[in-house]
Amino acid sequence: MGKILQNCIKLKILTMMFVFALITGMTNFAGADVSDIKIGVLANRGTEHCMEEWKPTADYLTQMIQGKTFVIVPLDFEQIYDAVKKADIDFILASPAFYVELEALYKVNRIATLKNKVFNKAYTEYGSVVFAKKNRDDIQEY
Repeated sequence: MGKILQNCIKLKILTMMFVFALITGMTNFAGADVSDIKIGVLANRGTEHCMEEWKPTADYLTQMIQGKTFVIVPLDFEQIYDAVKKADIDFILASPAFYVELEALYKVNRIATLKNKVFNKAYTEYGSVVFAKKNRDDIQEY
């Protein structure tokens, strides 16, 4: 039941986000003849998992917003920058670390922050750790 409820909430929030973007003209496709809306998603667990997680959202948005077809574009860590730079996608769903860099490099704007539920608690933060052997003096930065 928890996963179903979480997906329903995610769908409603994203629908409101896209409708808001369409109504306010925040997107370049609001009045255009563009029918496919491409949502780039950081596929940090692989393409298959990404599609399993996000395709139902795209299908739902397609049903709810007449005349538009929403398409999920799974992106790995390297592809995300190029997709934004070339404007191959209309929206991007990525971790905060990517967002900060994409905002600085390509002037992307956030519309919403997704809260992830881990161990029954909601988080908007994302963290990671880099390990290196003590004798690796050549590793000084990311």
